[in-house]
Amino acid sequence: MQKNAIYFVFLITLFCSCSKDTSTTDGFSEATKDILLACRANPLQDADTIRQQLIGNWKLIGYACSGCAGYGPTTANITFTADGGQFNYKSEFEEVNFNFDWQVEENTAFGGEFLLKTEPTHFALTMSNFCAGYMSHDTRAGSGTLHIYEKQ
Repeated sequence: MQKNAIYFVFLITLFCSCSKDTSTTDGFSEATKDILLACRANPLQDADTIRQQLIGNWKLIGYACSGCAGYGPTTANITFTADGGQFNYKSEFEEVNFNFDWQVEENTAFGGEFLLKTEPTHFALTMSNFCAGYMSHDTRAGSGTLHIYEKQ
């Protein structure tokens, strides 16, 4: 009987002290989901158009991570020029600022997908989806990340 009472008290304590966490640290909203889907449906079709669109300032508007513990808000800004770029990224775990060289390459092995290649590289700079005013890269299916940028 005393053993059952101990189990009962333990279970009551467990359920009373636990509550569902409804907050989110995921920077991926329904609005950014809609942008991502529209962008995938209407991609830019050639490397020259992508290169021309990249020139300018970009801001991170959505991010997500599969297989990651929740983390605080992430911010990122990218500036592309014809000669290079500047990358500023800040998350709960890292802060990076660096200049980079860039190019757009066609990956013919995957049906003509275009890839942004930078030197040096960073996972939040790897882009493979380009449409008017937006760019993104989504590797969540492989325990990766999603980043969506909007041209400013």
